[in-house]
Amino acid sequence: HCMTKGITFIRTATQSDLSLILHLFTDTILNVNAADYTREQLNAWSSAAANKDVWLTKLEQDYFIVALIDEEITGFASLTNEGAVDLLYVHKEYQRKGIAASLLRQLEQKANALGLNEITTDASITAYPFFLKHGFYVTEEYVKQRNGVDFLNRKMKKRLRLG
Repeated sequence: HCMTKGITFIRTATQSDLSLILHLFTDTILNVNAADYTREQLNAWSSAAANKDVWLTKLEQDYFIVALIDEEITGFASLTNEGAVDLLYVHKEYQRKGIAASLLRQLEQKANALGLNEITTDASITAYPFFLKHGFYVTEEYVKQRNGVDFLNRKMKKRLRLG
């Protein structure tokens, strides 16, 4: 067991993971994203966890994966069939350990398997440097609203193969 310490294992998410995923989602926003957003923004953003039906639909329809270290969910990510990286979150205690990069690699492999030429994402201020580092470029900056609160977001894109 000690041999596997710190090894990230990635598998498809299941409905039984949902409560842990939602907890990680809320916890990450309130802690990791707190450096870049106001309390009002953080509350509006994290309130998305309340709508379980939306999450269950994502679990069913999207390619939704979780990263685990020693059975603990340390991150999760999802890709839509259209090639949008919809979710990518890593536990506050496991930041900067390559987990997001591993999740993104897995999403890219899935996108390739789906025959997609590119993937896209709507990057938060916090996630923007990560996506930039991993070959995404900005196609548009815009303001989006959640619960009546404004957020600066960036639409980003990455080409997967020469078309």
